[in-house]
Amino acid sequence: MLTIGIITLIITSSYNRYSVVLLKDTYSITILTILYTIIILYNSHTMTYIGTGMEILNHNICITVYNIYIQILLLCIVIIYMVVHNSYIRVYYNSIYYRELCIIILLNIFSMVIFIDSNNTILFFVAIELQSYTLYIITTMYHRDSTLEGIGSTKSGMVYFLLGTFASITILAGIVLVYSTTNLVCITDINTYMYILYSDNTSNIPYILYFSYMLVIVGMLMKVGIVPLHIWLINIYSTTPTIITMYISLVSKISILTVLYSIIHNNIIVYSNNITNILVLISILCMLVGAIGGIPHIHIKRVIAYSGLTNIGYLLYSITSNNSYTIGSYILYIYQYSITHILWFLLLLYTIIYYKKWYTYMRTHSKNASTNNKYILTSILHTITIRDLYSIILCNRSIVFCYVIVLSSLIGIPPLAGFYGKYYILISGILSSYYVASIVLIISSTITTYYYAYQLHIVTFTKDTSGNIPYKFLSSIHSKYISSSILAYIISICTLVLLLPVYTIDIYVKGGMILGYFLST
Repeated sequence: MLTIGIITLIITSSYNRYSVVLLKDTYSITILTILYTIIILYNSHTMTYIGTGMEILNHNICITVYNIYIQILLLCIVIIYMVVHNSYIRVYYNSIYYRELCIIILLNIFSMVIFIDSNNTILFFVAIELQSYTLYIITTMYHRDSTLEGIGSTKSGMVYFLLGTFASITILAGIVLVYSTTNLVCITDINTYMYILYSDNTSNIPYILYFSYMLVIVGMLMKVGIVPLHIWLINIYSTTPTIITMYISLVSKISILTVLYSIIHNNIIVYSNNITNILVLISILCMLVGAIGGIPHIHIKRVIAYSGLTNIGYLLYSITSNNSYTIGSYILYIYQYSITHILWFLLLLYTIIYYKKWYTYMRTHSKNASTNNKYILTSILHTITIRDLYSIILCNRSIVFCYVIVLSSLIGIPPLAGFYGKYYILISGILSSYYVASIVLIISSTITTYYYAYQLHIVTFTKDTSGNIPYKFLSSIHSKYISSSILAYIISICTLVLLLPVYTIDIYVKGGMILGYFLST
């Protein structure tokens, strides 16, 4: 279905014209393609004969229920992003990149679906490269924009490309070493081959296999920005337009960590103590660096980036454990983190829309509107800080409530979704005897509470001292003139999911336990 949608978009976009009708057709085709794909996947997860996996296309693709759940999550994220982006360009009146973006995003989601289901090392590498290259293009999509973020996107795309190239070389080197040792390219055959040879005595495993799999795993983790390469990815996120950062900072983490889970739990070499201990150490470093590194920063996108690094540590900690709660806790945490991430960025985009409308209001109603106002607007949109939030809250108190829910969920305050996510991955780690990592998780969660609580203090108690947007101008702008009904609906639904997660907890955890049973048989 995704292939049909991509071909249709390429054909309809071949006309060298930018019209409202063509853009609406592009948007409609993209949304319908993703919706049909979700329906197909949702109906597929009820197939009882899938079991531990169903191999198709000459054993190159392996479909599992676990993969289907993650693919549905990714497709839902893409739908939300496309709806948000469609509303966002109406504010900026800039649709010149829209049809190209739709095609590239469909290619990106197609590559992620293939990457998650890949059962061949060649297809595995091709899919992760297609995913990476589409993300590089998306990063530089607004390179012709006159804002500071548009100018910085070119540099961000180049740095992202260089970092991804180094990671790709590492992955390819590991794949070549595995093939030179086993002479196999089918991942299922490789896992079976190693289980037959080394299941009785893991001490006989040659070090070249340990090294090759570590190259593959480290290369994958480099693409999501683990320690010590995190600073490069954080700089990329902070200098890329916010509407682009919302997408590239989430989808790659989900797909790569999902495949990493499959590699860890299906291969006897990777699941040995030597490699899992290294992964636990990496997760500890990510948790500590993400928690401590975000404290001195006041730019919200950098704070979000360090928060994402901490959550990568949590997810690595979750997928390295081995018990009946592992897959359920991972799926629960990745779902609630995705919703929290989307809602946080939606509120940030809402803030940018307010500033955009303020500048329009000042330009049309104030005689003193000058170039300085435009400079202030451009600076704020490029580096919006925590203190810039207060002026927005004066206009819409509902945003305050949503922002408080987001930050409280990230802190882990019960009964919000973030609390249950941390609770279940903590229980899963303790059952696997990862006591040191569990203590570090609690400590890092306590440290991150500081910069989350600081934002709560700013948005609820601190008076506006920035002077960028006077209250009298904000109070004159009606909320209907600023807000989009679709954005408001998405924000409301995401907030309710975080606020009332109790109805979905049993579904994730019990379903994960059942799924873990099938995958282990």
